[in-house]
Amino acid sequence: MKTFILLAAVATAVASPGYHFDAARYLFAAPGVEQSHRVQLMSDVDRFLAEPALSLNTPAALSRWLASYDSLSKRLNRHDVYVYLRAEANTDDHADETPAESEAVDSGVVQVVEDDADDRREDRKHKGLRFSRAGS
Repeated sequence: MKTFILLAAVATAVASPGYHFDAARYLFAAPGVEQSHRVQLMSDVDRFLAEPALSLNTPAALSRWLASYDSLSKRLNRHDVYVYLRAEANTDDHADETPAESEAVDSGVVQVVEDDADDRREDRKHKGLRFSRAGS
């Protein structure tokens, strides 16, 4: 019985076509389309990184900023996956700049959050409020 199941599995594997991922359907229709979208994305990244932490002074502003970060991260990942898959298919393709931009966005978010926390601490100090650490 085991032999029959093994032979059936091998026959099925040999008869079925290989795995195929349609990058044009799920990512970009052509490299030129990806590059034109990337130009717009890099402009959006620059605009996002230039936004000052002081503008995040309300919960709604912070929510919009985090949604923008989420959207940029997804778009950067989409470009990164596309470039990676193209590089795997074409070893002469070296046009990969989105990982560096992804890292810039991530570090920019960390910096803005840290700056905002520092600004809030300063505001509280000036209002006579002080932070105390647990156990102090």
